[in-house]
Amino acid sequence: MTQKEINDLLERPQPTCASMLDIPRCESPHLAAIADALEHAKAEHPKFAQRLFLFGRLEDCSDYLHSFRRELEHEKRTNSTCAKTILTCEALEAEEAFMQGDYKHTLEKLAQCGAVIVRMMEAVHALADEAAKAGKGAKE
Repeated sequence: MTQKEINDLLERPQPTCASMLDIPRCESPHLAAIADALEHAKAEHPKFAQRLFLFGRLEDCSDYLHSFRRELEHEKRTNSTCAKTILTCEALEAEEAFMQGDYKHTLEKLAQCGAVIVRMMEAVHALADEAAKAGKGAKE
């Protein structure tokens, strides 16, 4: 896919969140927040981006991904796994798949990025709830 074809795809009207996230909002306040943010972003910034990903060469992306995978393995061994490292690995795996022309796998990896973000939101929400119960008055 050429850069022009990608740009044309990015400029097409996108489906609304309601059709993309066919999940009742009461089931996940985090998905609802993402849906709201997406609607706002589309209204505020109708042209999304000039490029989907950073790397121009597959080798550079693969090298960077390899270093993050090593970091993630180290974090696992030391019981200090960081959500941002997981998210970065998933995003780099999506980029690598995209550069290889595997759009199905790219979408699967981007969905994994979304799942990691929702889990991060759940963790922050739980911390906010704990802080509120402890009387620390944390903002939600």
